[in-house]
Amino acid sequence: MNSLLQTATTLATLGATGLAAYHHVGYPVLLRAMRRTEAAPAALADSVLPAITVIMPAYNEANYIAAKLRNIAALDYPAHRLRVQVICDGCTDETASIARATLREANCEHLDASIVDCTENRGKVAVLNDAVAAVRDEIVVLTDVSAMLPADALRRAAVHFADPALGAVGGTYRLAQAGCAGESTYWAVQLGVKLGEAALGAPLGLHGAFYAFRRVAWAPLSPDTINDDFILPMRMFAEGWRIAYDPTIVALEAEQPDAAASLRRRRRIAAGNAQQLVQLRDQLHPQ
Repeated sequence: MNSLLQTATTLATLGATGLAAYHHVGYPVLLRAMRRTEAAPAALADSVLPAITVIMPAYNEANYIAAKLRNIAALDYPAHRLRVQVICDGCTDETASIARATLREANCEHLDASIVDCTENRGKVAVLNDAVAAVRDEIVVLTDVSAMLPADALRRAAVHFADPALGAVGGTYRLAQAGCAGESTYWAVQLGVKLGEAALGAPLGLHGAFYAFRRVAWAPLSPDTINDDFILPMRMFAEGWRIAYDPTIVALEAEQPDAAASLRRRRRIAAGNAQQLVQLRDQLHPQ
């Protein structure tokens, strides 16, 4: 009996070690070997650029909302084809008032922007379900308040939607100041993995800092969804839409969370990963 238990323990340990090695080393190496370089999509003339609504859920973002709105105002995109919604989800700070004051600045007054100041904190997914359902523009962009975008972010995203089969496109993600060397290495590996997955047909999830999707490809998320930036594009993929990843769109994360905030974020992502196995179980099939 002891011998059987020892054998089973050894096999389980070797199997777990092999899976971990494949995940951290084998999978990225395999993707790198299979990756192919594709030509960048051609730029679109202003006359054919799609109408875009940018939605930014915000909870106590007083430190970043002014910089974010100025960043959006500086984007190179026709003003008459761009709408911006800041949805303050039960904020207890000055996010809404700072946003309104910023929109009155000379460099922001051209924005077709609205501030929705909710009295109750309902959570990001509930906010997104209501906001996206009301959008009438062709393309929806979701972006974090603390993530600053390059000037051509919307133009680069828009060209991908010239492909009628495309459901969503995401940009890459970079920390303005990494908390440690390991964090920088982690995001460098993530970039390579996303590029390899995109070359095979669809990256597994997009970065919530910035991604755009076709409004008709969207369906309401379950209220308990944790990682919306994974669930949403993967459900679109399951419905037959193509998902793209554009590393030339770099969202720069201005916030530098402390160790406690990083730990909370990792716990939330881990819980979301477990949830994804259930919600997307049909996509576990090898075909």
